[in-house]
Amino acid sequence: MEQLTSEQVSHILQQHRQFFHSGHTRSVEFRLEQLRKLTHAIQRYELPIMAALYQDLLKNEFEAYTTEIGFTLDSIRYMTKHLKRWMKPQKVKTPIYHPLTKSYMYKEPYGTVLIVGPFNYPFQLLIEPLIGAIAGGNGGVLKPSNNTLPLPPSSGS
Repeated sequence: MEQLTSEQVSHILQQHRQFFHSGHTRSVEFRLEQLRKLTHAIQRYELPIMAALYQDLLKNEFEAYTTEIGFTLDSIRYMTKHLKRWMKPQKVKTPIYHPLTKSYMYKEPYGTVLIVGPFNYPFQLLIEPLIGAIAGGNGGVLKPSNNTLPLPPSSGS
């Protein structure tokens, strides 16, 4: 796997921040579309991911699917099912010193998050936080563990 220079990392982060500040990530439609694209990418590269998990951790196909791939696909399904409801403003108790008003809590995205993956579940524990970041309207920069082997070139990594 190619190491990025600090200038390249800074450029990537700058691009992520600019995109976040454009406001595109705020809509539920954008978030759902990104989760759909992630689902399609995982399904498309399922076999190369399984091969990498076998090469790296000797996980057979059943274990790779149930503990890594299937787990993340199930999380995406759960997020897409509940996301619209979770994004709605939530009514909260109004302080007594604000009579005749109503208070709501609005969930707002923070920006770009860095997700550092461990070696023991290199796919699931890297993608699961990304799913939450996308659902929350944030961007994500992924940093796989240094102790994992790269995916085969055919995976498009």
